[in-house]
Amino acid sequence: MNFHDPFAAGNAPSLLVLVCLLFPFMIEFVSQLLQRSWIGRKVPDELKDIYEESEYNTSNAYTKEKSTYGLVKDVWDQILFIAFWFVGGFGMLQEYTNGLGLSEPVAGLAFFGILSVAEQILSIPWSLYNTFVLEEKYGFNNTTAKTFIMDRVKGIALMVVLGAPILFLVLFFFKNCGTNAWLYAWITLAVFQVTLFFLAPVLLLPLFLQMIPLPDGTAILIDGLDKAGAYKFLNRIFYEVLDTKHNGKPVWTTRDRRFAGAEKGDTLCLYSGDDKKWVIADGAMKDGVVPKDKIAATSKESPAGPQLISVGAWSLASAGDAEAAAASPLLESKDKMRVKEAQVGELKKKLMALAEQLNYKNSKLFVIDGSTRSEHSNAFCTGFGEFRRICLFDTLFAHMTNDEITAVLGHEIGHDKLNHTISRLFLGLVLSFVQFFMLGQFIHSPFLAEAFFLDVPTVYTGMLLFFMIWGVVEFFLSIPMTVKSRMDEYSADRFAVEADITYGVHLGEGLKKLMKNSKSNLTPHPFYVFLHHSHPPLMPRLEAIEAHHAKTWTNKVP
Repeated sequence: MNFHDPFAAGNAPSLLVLVCLLFPFMIEFVSQLLQRSWIGRKVPDELKDIYEESEYNTSNAYTKEKSTYGLVKDVWDQILFIAFWFVGGFGMLQEYTNGLGLSEPVAGLAFFGILSVAEQILSIPWSLYNTFVLEEKYGFNNTTAKTFIMDRVKGIALMVVLGAPILFLVLFFFKNCGTNAWLYAWITLAVFQVTLFFLAPVLLLPLFLQMIPLPDGTAILIDGLDKAGAYKFLNRIFYEVLDTKHNGKPVWTTRDRRFAGAEKGDTLCLYSGDDKKWVIADGAMKDGVVPKDKIAATSKESPAGPQLISVGAWSLASAGDAEAAAASPLLESKDKMRVKEAQVGELKKKLMALAEQLNYKNSKLFVIDGSTRSEHSNAFCTGFGEFRRICLFDTLFAHMTNDEITAVLGHEIGHDKLNHTISRLFLGLVLSFVQFFMLGQFIHSPFLAEAFFLDVPTVYTGMLLFFMIWGVVEFFLSIPMTVKSRMDEYSADRFAVEADITYGVHLGEGLKKLMKNSKSNLTPHPFYVFLHHSHPPLMPRLEAIEAHHAKTWTNKVP
């Protein structure tokens, strides 16, 4: 293992490439420092109602810690990459894969596979810290160790099942098809991208996120829950079991997979028992009654863990009884938890009526069990034609009204109706066309091989090195793409405002709540916004919504 000095005689190609690669990194670094300098600036008067002082301080602390995490990780990644490069790591890995006696495309799979595994291993400590330390500290993390591991296993499986065959075909074309190889490779990738565009919402998304049809009736969640306490297993949504009562009272049940037995179809039932005490029961009901042997009975002296069921003595008011709920905290706990009811059936009717009004055909409504991983909220529309899906994270129910959720979904439908999704797909295909054309010109470049200390270039090392250099070009191309994305957000806001006279107000309030729930930074630096923000900052966005609402609906009757 020999260290190659980039400033030594004869290493001019390496020095030139190093400068090119570090240029966008330094721009990113400066933007991060500028962003940090604006943390805690005075909030515009129009946004002061979003955070109380303590909440604003927490938001600033969260933003700063996320920034520190990003800066340290980026610097560390750059150091590792440059060290691997200048000790001749690419050459040693190529020599190893060439020595396996495999054909060049198969050797290329081994080459990329080793790099991918190494990258996964090196990223694990960072992911663990971000998920179980940083996000946990600020109350966002719900990911269990099992979910964390399974997400990575599924990601690796997808790379093997989907990524490896595509990569093999691309390498095969460049090895065997001469000057037209880039075109064959691009066509293969384009067909794959378009196919995924249609099928990903149906086949891939459910692998990582549990998706259930938005139910009728009501949903129950616990407000004010201490997720670190003995009752943390209650941090989930319970959906009403229609046409079923327990002693004449409504019953709600889980549909998530986050407890022992869920994968086998078991559920947790929640219902109001005698004396307004709530009961958690394990298992299905029989003839509308929960069997007594299914009612958990763990005492307060021995609180259950997150995978078990604990009852304790409850003194919460019945759902909808706000006055009693306000005076009745959960006993045996310092937390002032309340039963909160969400009218998901009413929301379903509103969203279906909106989809029909906007001619958003073939759309299906799904709830995503986002609370399995995080308290962050989201809503989006995905797919095309028969594969359209309107998706709501279940974390929205705790923070937004049905009218606000409906207005936000009007915005998301706007992206589809205004062809933003199709235009992004088209621009992506155009960009990949240019990429593969340029790849065809440089994949066998002796300059790149020399810059990365390779004695004999191969197809697979040429591809890797080209795309590393192309990353510099892509950094600058991403800026107008990001600007376009922000303009699309304004367009989708206008679409939602025009859909109903009430949506301007509800959309603005919904966006405020989303920002508050995510502890978002209300004063981002303009240069950081210019480089990174796919969505406009909240203040100009609210001003644009208000202005378009006035323009559209002034002197008009709903």
